[in-house]
Amino acid sequence: MVASTRRSGYTLTELMVTVAIMGTASSVGYLVMRKSFQAQFLLDAQNDIQQGAFTSFDTLTRLLRPATASSVVIDRYDTSQPPWSRITFDVASTGRTVTVYQIRGGRPSISARCRCSRACGA
Repeated sequence: MVASTRRSGYTLTELMVTVAIMGTASSVGYLVMRKSFQAQFLLDAQNDIQQGAFTSFDTLTRLLRPATASSVVIDRYDTSQPPWSRITFDVASTGRTVTVYQIRGGRPSISARCRCSRACGA
């Protein structure tokens, strides 16, 4: 019998090709995961903004519904804010004045010189 001189195993070239393929696959996988996380974060932010807008419009509608039309005043909160940044009106059923305002660069605020829960049931 002739003894085989060839050893079993992988050559250096085969190992390098395998490492290169695994590295490429890992890089592509990382990029796909990163893009999917970015898309999910963007979608979550858009949903939060949309929900906040719906809540603001719903609250404003609920506050304005019982107001007297002649008492509604839309003006500027201060000189650094847009002309529509404050709405003031009287609620006829309670005789209270409600002020709704938004400050650019800060959190939108609803301020009432009365308790909104008593004035409008909010």
